[in-house]
Amino acid sequence: MFDSINEELMDLVGVDVQLYSLNRITEEEDPVYGEPKDRIRFSKPYTITGFVTKPDWIFEAHERGLRKETDSILTLSRKMMEVGSVPDPKIGDVVEFWEGKFDIIRAIPDGFLNDTSTFEQWIVDLKRHREYPAERKMD
Repeated sequence: MFDSINEELMDLVGVDVQLYSLNRITEEEDPVYGEPKDRIRFSKPYTITGFVTKPDWIFEAHERGLRKETDSILTLSRKMMEVGSVPDPKIGDVVEFWEGKFDIIRAIPDGFLNDTSTFEQWIVDLKRHREYPAERKMD
């Protein structure tokens, strides 16, 4: 019942969000240290409807000029993610909406029912840096 209420809310006020899931691939070893070298790849974009808060612009003056960062919060329905076979969001993933890409800096499950381990939604904290946009790590 609560899943359907959450899903209906997302359908009414949500926006389409593209989620790029981070996949670390360890294929080769570092020749000097003998440690595995991680190559970062992103999955195909998963499209899901989510509720996005209006981004807050944070301006900071420093010695090289003005720096601008954007913080926002994204709410995703657990049921909609399961139906669409969308992987759980995690730190390092990239989310795209409103023609901008944001880094996921925190993803926590929310809306636990009574004392069960079942939750209703994901609360995802997003950040967009002007100097280091999410597009740079996706190239």
